[in-house]
Amino acid sequence: MCKRSSAKPGNFIKGIVGDLASADIVVADLTGARPNVYYELGIRHGLKIGTIIITQDRDALPSDLSSYFVFDYEYSEKAHEYDEYFGRFEKRMHETIKAWEDSEDPCDNPVSDFLGIKDQMVEKEMEIEKDELKRLLTKLKKQLIHNFSVCNELLQAGRGKRRPAFKDLLVVDVFPL
Repeated sequence: MCKRSSAKPGNFIKGIVGDLASADIVVADLTGARPNVYYELGIRHGLKIGTIIITQDRDALPSDLSSYFVFDYEYSEKAHEYDEYFGRFEKRMHETIKAWEDSEDPCDNPVSDFLGIKDQMVEKEMEIEKDELKRLLTKLKKQLIHNFSVCNELLQAGRGKRRPAFKDLLVVDVFPL
């Protein structure tokens, strides 16, 4: 479903921010360089990926945005050209959405690029911690199995069923791994 964020009485920006946060894809038309649109685009960039920038004048875009899913389009107020222009626009929009969906790394703004770098660092740290946790759990499992068998030996000895082999009787404290 496609919709335009509607202005409501009161704090209308609250509704716009809600729409920016919940939409899978946002299309931001930067034609005319309206400050509120740039502000809303910045909010979207801070919230999530999935933004396509469109404009009638690519040269008017700030250079830090021109490398992200941007395409320029033509518009005509002449009724006889409307279908032709809209058809081209629609085709480009579908191609852009498809390219974004098919991308292995769908970063579409400087904020997600920065966070992506941080995410990679966090993922690397998590991988190291995961390996350490796996090593600790393996060691813990081994010690718990040993302690279970020692406790079982003591239980059997306590019931008088057999005499424990004390040379193998070692209870290991598993907490200071």
